[in-house]
Amino acid sequence: MNVSYGVGLHSVLPQDLFIVSEEPQQQIRGLVVPPRRKNKRSPSKEIRADYLKRVAAMGLCHQFCEIIEDEVAEFSFRNGNVTVRWLEPNEAATTLRVAPSIKGSMLYAALPKNLEADFYFPTFAHPQPVSTTLPELQAPCLVAALRTTARWLDSSMLEIPAMDRDFCRDLLDAVERAEALRLVLWLWYE
Repeated sequence: MNVSYGVGLHSVLPQDLFIVSEEPQQQIRGLVVPPRRKNKRSPSKEIRADYLKRVAAMGLCHQFCEIIEDEVAEFSFRNGNVTVRWLEPNEAATTLRVAPSIKGSMLYAALPKNLEADFYFPTFAHPQPVSTTLPELQAPCLVAALRTTARWLDSSMLEIPAMDRDFCRDLLDAVERAEALRLVLWLWYE
C-alpha cells in the first residue's frame, strides 16, 4: 500500500462538486450576449471559491490559500466571518511556481505512525487533530496542523528507521513548504 501526498483541496475532492451549469444567455437582435459578471473570473473559479468559503467557514484554521486554475485565493476566517482575497500576480507567483512540486509518495510502512490525518491545515485553530466532514462529502476525515506535524517529524527523525528517513525528509520538506505558502497538505492512501 502506498501513501501519496500533495497540496490543494481541489486536487483530491470529487470533481463533480465543481461542475458549472450552463448560464442563461440573452439574445439581442439575434446576437448571443454573454451574461455580465461583477468580476472577470470564470464561473468555474467562482464555484470552486464558493466551496472553499464553506470549508473556511468551518473554522478549522485562520487562513489558507488554494490555487484555483491559474490564480491563488486566500481564505481567512476571523470572528465568524470568511473573507476571500485573490492574490495579485506578483504575490501568487511563488505559490503557482512551487506548489506543483509539493508532492510525492511513500510506502505505507514507511509513514511515521503518528501521521494519521487526511488534511493538514496551516494556522490550524485547534490544539489537537479534529475529525470532521467537509461540505458535500459523506466520509469524515481527520484534520491536523501543519506546524505541529513539521515539528513532530523534525524531532522524531532519528527514531525513524534509517531506510525510511529519505521518504520522511521529503515529506517534512513538503510539510514545511506547504506551511510557508499557507497551502493545505493532504495524504491519500492507495
